[in-house]
Amino acid sequence: MEKSINRTLKFFAALICLVVASACSLLAFGVNASAAKAPTARSFYFDELKNSELAQKFYNVISEMAEGGHFKNGTNEYDLIGSGTLSEAEVNAYLDGASPQVVVALGAARDAYYMDNPDLFYADVYKLYLSAGAQNGKTVAFLGTGNADNYYADNTVKTAAEVTEATEKYEAAIQKVVDLAISAGDDDVSRIKAVNKYIAENTEYDYGAAKNLTSGLVEYDGYVNTAYGSLVNGKALCGGFARGFKAVMDRLSIPCVLIQGYLYSGKQVEKYESGMTPHMWNAVMADGHWYGVDVTQNSAALNIETYLLVGDEFLSRTNFADGVISTSGFELKYPALRTLDYGINDDGNGFEFKDSGTVDGTTFGYEELDTSGGKQKALNLGVNYDGKNAKRLKEEGKYLAARYVNEDGTSTYGWFGIQAMEDLTSIRLNYGNYSVATMYAQQYAIQFAVFDFPTKDGDMYFDNEKITFANVIATSTIYKNQGYDSGFSFPPRVKSVTPDEKGMIKSFEPLEVALEYDEKLVPADGSELTDGFKVEIDVIGNVHGNMNKFTAVENVSYDYNTATVKFTFTPSKQYSHNCEMYTFVPTNLVGEDSKKTPEAGGYLSFKMKQVVCSKIFNDGRLYMQVYGQPQFVSADDQSLNQFADANGQPIVGNQRSQLMLVVNEPSKKEQNAMNDMLYSDSELNINENDVKASSTYQIDLQMCGLVQQVPPGSYMKVSFGFPDGYDMEQAAKDGVTFTVYHYKRDKNGVITGVEEVPCIVTQYGIISTVQSFSPFMVCVVDADKAGAGKGIYTYVEGAGGSVDNQQIASVQNGRSITYTLKADDGYALNTVTLNGKDISNEVDGGKLTLTYDKLDKNNELEITFVSERVKTYRENNNMQISNPRYVVTQADMITAVLPDLSPAKKIGAGAIAAIVIISVVVVALAVGLTVYFVTRGKEGGNGGNGGSGGKGKTSDKTKKPATSASARPSGSKRTVSTTRPASATRTKRG
Repeated sequence: MEKSINRTLKFFAALICLVVASACSLLAFGVNASAAKAPTARSFYFDELKNSELAQKFYNVISEMAEGGHFKNGTNEYDLIGSGTLSEAEVNAYLDGASPQVVVALGAARDAYYMDNPDLFYADVYKLYLSAGAQNGKTVAFLGTGNADNYYADNTVKTAAEVTEATEKYEAAIQKVVDLAISAGDDDVSRIKAVNKYIAENTEYDYGAAKNLTSGLVEYDGYVNTAYGSLVNGKALCGGFARGFKAVMDRLSIPCVLIQGYLYSGKQVEKYESGMTPHMWNAVMADGHWYGVDVTQNSAALNIETYLLVGDEFLSRTNFADGVISTSGFELKYPALRTLDYGINDDGNGFEFKDSGTVDGTTFGYEELDTSGGKQKALNLGVNYDGKNAKRLKEEGKYLAARYVNEDGTSTYGWFGIQAMEDLTSIRLNYGNYSVATMYAQQYAIQFAVFDFPTKDGDMYFDNEKITFANVIATSTIYKNQGYDSGFSFPPRVKSVTPDEKGMIKSFEPLEVALEYDEKLVPADGSELTDGFKVEIDVIGNVHGNMNKFTAVENVSYDYNTATVKFTFTPSKQYSHNCEMYTFVPTNLVGEDSKKTPEAGGYLSFKMKQVVCSKIFNDGRLYMQVYGQPQFVSADDQSLNQFADANGQPIVGNQRSQLMLVVNEPSKKEQNAMNDMLYSDSELNINENDVKASSTYQIDLQMCGLVQQVPPGSYMKVSFGFPDGYDMEQAAKDGVTFTVYHYKRDKNGVITGVEEVPCIVTQYGIISTVQSFSPFMVCVVDADKAGAGKGIYTYVEGAGGSVDNQQIASVQNGRSITYTLKADDGYALNTVTLNGKDISNEVDGGKLTLTYDKLDKNNELEITFVSERVKTYRENNNMQISNPRYVVTQADMITAVLPDLSPAKKIGAGAIAAIVIISVVVVALAVGLTVYFVTRGKEGGNGGNGGSGGKGKTSDKTKKPATSASARPSGSKRTVSTTRPASATRTKRG
């Protein structure tokens, strides 16, 4: 009887939610609606900077520089203090290394501007540097070229006159496409199709690199990633295709944004798995919905509209968005695509969806509802099966079911019958051929099915035990809600963290952590908080995601009354150098009222290190790169000018940033083979007892998803993290050091040999020169087992010159090494620093000699060059420029705010009153029936719950369904007991 009562209670709790939602759907759509002004996406990513006034200021500065002709000149600098963009106090805090606020805001602003403005094809916003310091004793700060001569995009224009000429060609080319689109039709879809067709048919995919037949040198086209490349030159990479498409859409006032991420290759080469390649495409709005457009893929497809106006279900098979587009770390938010393709309402399984238009007086589609609780985006969705609504299907002995689906794939309430709901509530849910279902901000997605059996009498839920393969006639695709999380229902948030650490934690001893939430938590699966309930904690790193494998979480307890989770946390020494910040989330608890997984909390940082390395994606040195898994440090060897793709096509210089290291762990069999090879090599003289710890990596180099061969004689610098349990200080304490071994394979993939490769050990990781890719092993060995030489890591920071040898070098006792430093035309040597000390005065005739005695065990040699123009200007104006270094943590980052470009509608006062009346009636009915069933249950006997122990008492805190509405990273879980007992057993629904 207790289960029956609990089932009844749960039924009416769900009934209240569903009936109120249905009432809102029937009354809100089309009642006193007033359309908002036409949406625009020209400033889509600017709007995402709403959480940072400073970032919006920087964005406006860049915009003003573009519109004011600064970029045309290529050298003009913007006075940040004089313009009021920055105060002297903010600049001084930046110069003192006290606050990363300025660099974080500038990084986010550059990313947003780059994605919003495809027309800026001749200037590179990532060449905009913050130059700050003192001038005649006064603090100054400028946004401009930094040490470089100009901020023109590489291999494009060189003068203002060339900018004028290129701009005229660009404007003529874009107007041609705009006119063509307008002539194609008055509606947006016709124009979108026309622009896709033109760019796809008239643009050739090209790396922008070709050999000069006379000189034999590779020449580069800097326009291939710009709208100019696709619209004027007819040659472009994916960025050029996408930016050209957006540029035309902007002129047509059709909302369109750029999306950056990865494209799944789908190809296999030899034994290697399919890979990913960096990619860019578009999202465009049509009839109030966002759709995907990938003009690059269309240009190569047999059907030129294969990737045109496609939904998430189709595009997500190949395209994977990544909101972090540069080393700034700012994470953009992309618009959610409609599930199905444009014009497609049938999912291929017999279900037809209706998400626009009006049927029988009911309006379908997305609306912004202005309610007393705040604004939220809701979807009134129509559905039918085989052209029939729920009522007609019931006449045929078929029953239309629905269930709300969470991000993690679980169901909120289980399968309920749409016709059963209409019969029980007497609220109309069938209109024409469609049945209606409503999704609000709290619902991630919905799925439909048709069963051959009905719900039980008086119940709108289906019996889970009857839902078998034989009883399911059909199931629909999962229809995602674009308005998910747009409302005012927030997940539980952390009120306080113990320990309250604002900086770096120096100790790696176990740490007692407590997270107090602002909402009480209950089990996500609907079970009770008994002593046997196991709380599962995920550890999330800001760099590496799920970190359960590398950390320890023990002694977890949860106090329901204080909404506090406590546990013992042991961080990973392996990632101490990683700038890793840890956050924690209990994955099997949800908010009692919000039904959502708690937000991650903690933000504990453990001894993060600054990192010195070459820039990536042209971002400059505002941010320090940090090492964990192997990654590129640089690929600056000049022989890489001859680097080609799998088809022999030269790769343009800036495309080398799209070379990818694909890192995996070798199989157990391969690891054993690696160990055997190492211990049997007589020259290395290493045995099993010599290796205190090790990490093994299988590294492949990919470009466009295919494994690449490094050109003979080339080298790349790759960073490795420390083996688990060790960092520089621990190694010094134990009298050990680090070595890197490279394993050779034959053409069949069999390991045939091993060699030690030179490396430099820094506080943040290990850097090694790599000339080919195959398994690597990083070992912790006794100091006398490593080479006796002193290592030097040499690099040029920024542009303007070169050094003849940037490989990791090893200098033996009694020997020396000499470097040749050469400035490019128009540049001069600026600084030479060894381990942070300026040794520029030791450069003689462009030569620098370092002797063994002058070096430490591990050394970093940094060289910078400066434009003669910039050098002269600074000297004439008595300017001293500083270059502070920062490590930026996740807590410093700006959180993007997703703009909403959909037309807004409001609920009128009459509609709100009607909703309230219906809600009150339904609640009263539910309460009355609940009291009746509970009373009947008591009259019918104790149902096995008698006795003085009170075992049958139901906790008021656990009556509501509790299921996760927010997915978290998966991985191994930590499980321990909680402290709060509960007395009632709850029925779980699938």
